[in-house]
Amino acid sequence: PVSFLTNAVQASASWTHSLAVLADGRVMAWGANTGGQLGTGNTVGTNQPVQVLTLTNAIMVAGGSNYSLALTASGEVWSWGTNNSGQLGLGNNTMQLSPVKISALSNIVQIAAGASHALALDQNGLLFAWGRNAEGEIGDGTVNNATSPKQVAAFGLTNTFGPAKGITANLNSSAAVSSTGRLFYWGFYGNGTSTGNATQPAELGANSGQSFQSVSYGDSFLLACQSDGS
Repeated sequence: PVSFLTNAVQASASWTHSLAVLADGRVMAWGANTGGQLGTGNTVGTNQPVQVLTLTNAIMVAGGSNYSLALTASGEVWSWGTNNSGQLGLGNNTMQLSPVKISALSNIVQIAAGASHALALDQNGLLFAWGRNAEGEIGDGTVNNATSPKQVAAFGLTNTFGPAKGITANLNSSAAVSSTGRLFYWGFYGNGTSTGNATQPAELGANSGQSFQSVSYGDSFLLACQSDGS
């Protein structure tokens, strides 16, 4: 077990640092801190868990490359750390040494962090993305970075793919499962080949009869669970 850490209920490991949510809603962080990703108000790294400033009612954390996200029980998303691609979602490229609320988001139920882009899913199944977009990982049909959250237009109650129910991100790719069990992915090699990227969501296994429940990215691969447990 990690020393000096008890009552943890959720954790996230990133490229350079680690995060954990405690049962009382506090967030602990440790590792490298060159971009302020530990949220301690400075850039000093540590090999022991230290408390992230400000946060007291977190329920989920996600760590990217030198930045961090936290979701609170009230559906707010907070971000801190490096911000060169707009990955903090604050409308600018300013590094933050302590958590700042992303005011454009509310009623969020899940977050995911890629290397320099991020995703958030709200209670109505709407999906938002922001940050680096060189491979199309935001899913807006462009390769332009976004410093504020943008809705991935294909998802939602009245939109093409319906509401999303699960999200994941890796280095420069994104994926989501819809409420009807369809699996979509986009970004680096997001068109299912080894020669091109996708700037908008593409369905995996379209018309195959598969029904997916959850999805998770590894470094360069994707895992999904189907409704039958396979």
